[in-house]
Parts: sequence; structure tokens; C-alpha cells
Amino acid sequence: MEINEDVIADGSLKASGNLAVKGTATLTGAVSAPGGVTGPVGLLQGGLATYSIPTDANATLPVANASACILEITSGVSLTATRTLTLPGTAGLEYTVHNGTTGAQSITLAAATGTGITVATGKRACIYFDGTNYVRATADT
Repeated sequence: MEINEDVIADGSLKASGNLAVKGTATLTGAVSAPGGVTGPVGLLQGGLATYSIPTDANATLPVANASACILEITSGVSLTATRTLTLPGTAGLEYTVHNGTTGAQSITLAAATGTGITVATGKRACIYFDGTNYVRATADT
């Protein structure tokens, strides 16, 4: 399926093969394209993902969770120190993040390089990647 103009989808967008967008895409539902998604949209974002940091150590957000725009972060163990969760370093990515980890520790959200931001336990923040660093769009709430 090829789309030659801007796309706004408030529900699901499904393609039976490849999905190529030549404009911009704003999606708030699911995207399904068994043959892949291409275009200037980078990583298409939408939905909610829950990720549990499996050990008391730094972790990397799995690719399967990276396309969500809302991240609920928990932990499989009680964290004993601030831990870094590495997120994709794709310019324009935006996340609303909830630090629902146990152990009363903050989490730092950062790309593989550059600086990140720290979210206190039990708090939420809106962040985005500016091409170099993850920065805050809002304070912790």
C-alpha cells in the first residue's frame, strides 16, 4: 500500500503487504503491515507498552516496546540505585513515561549516547529525543 499524502489515523491502520508513507503519519492506534513500514516517519508511535526492568541493573527497552508513545516502567526486583533505561536514539521520538519501579529509586531515560533525564519513582514525565539527547517536555508529575 502506498500513500502519497499525509495520514492521520485514530484507529487501526492495516496493510496486507508493505506500507509506504510519502507524507507524514500521525497514528494513535495500531499499525499492522506484515511486509514492513517505510517512509519519512521514522519509528511510528502509538499506544501503551509496559516494560519490567528484569534485574537490579541498567536495561535497554526492547524494540517491541519502542513504538509505544506511553511507557509504563516497572521492575521485576526492587531497585537499589538509579538505573538507566536505554531508549532508541531517533530524532522526534516522544514518550510519556511512568516510573512504577519498586525500591524507591529513580530511572534515567537516555539514548545509547548523549544525556538523558531522570524520573523519580512514582512520577510521570513527557520526554522527547532532540537528535542528541532525551530532554523533558514536562516536569515530573
